[in-house]
Amino acid sequence: ITIRDKVFFSFIDYQCTYDYSSVREHSWLDWYTKLGLTGLGILSLGTLVVTSVMLLREARYSAARHREHVKWEGITTVLLTVGVFAVSYLPWLAVFTTNLFYVYTRDVWRAVYYLRNLNIMANFFVYALTCRSFRMFLKDRIMLIRRNVRNRVGSLNSGNQINTQNVICESNLNC
Repeated sequence: ITIRDKVFFSFIDYQCTYDYSSVREHSWLDWYTKLGLTGLGILSLGTLVVTSVMLLREARYSAARHREHVKWEGITTVLLTVGVFAVSYLPWLAVFTTNLFYVYTRDVWRAVYYLRNLNIMANFFVYALTCRSFRMFLKDRIMLIRRNVRNRVGSLNSGNQINTQNVICESNLNC
């Protein structure tokens, strides 16, 4: 453990950093670590893309064996999910790699950091656009919540007495 005199606050990642005033040469371990982390990031993204393509090919072969076709909804869901992940991950990988080699890009760090969350936010919209069953599930849930809210508001307006005829009528939908 080394005791340092100066501690600085980094606005890049909101962490405290120590004063490294002594300049030292990079050893082979430093370069090995930097290249290894960069390679690991590229390898993980490449693995995701390759396995997704292999999954789609296997689905196509499996469907052909049963004389059926692969549904476009499944293909577009997989491709959009992988595409959005790649778009949200590649800028972060680029900034991370340049920061490893001491090329600091403070202007874009925060935007790239939040761009990684694009994948999480976009998954809902990808599934809503491509999967009919997901849209039906959302529609059923929204209708259920709307019905419950309407029944509660109706019971509050009628002096805390629940109108059972409306509840039965709305649940059966055959009135």
